[in-house]
Amino acid sequence: MRRFTLWCSAIALAFSTTVSAKDFTVVTTVKPLNLIVQELVEGVTTSESILPPGTSPHDYALRPSDVKKIQDADLVIWVGAGIGTFPHQIVNR
Repeated sequence: MRRFTLWCSAIALAFSTTVSAKDFTVVTTVKPLNLIVQELVEGVTTSESILPPGTSPHDYALRPSDVKKIQDADLVIWVGAGIGTFPHQIVNR
């Protein structure tokens, strides 16, 4: 629950900056997480999921277009090290 609160705070902080909502991009790893984020950013911006529906984050191989989406995003949200470790490697570059 604490992690969820931190993510909500991060989203609120990100939207409180001078960045235009149309220019603000949010990327999530899996569809269920994206559904939650879409509810949080509704009316402000949109979010998109990297993994196609039904794909396991444990063995997914990122495509170059996925890497570009993550690198171009203003906010990347994923569950954590146990589920979907690949964004961590790209975001830290």
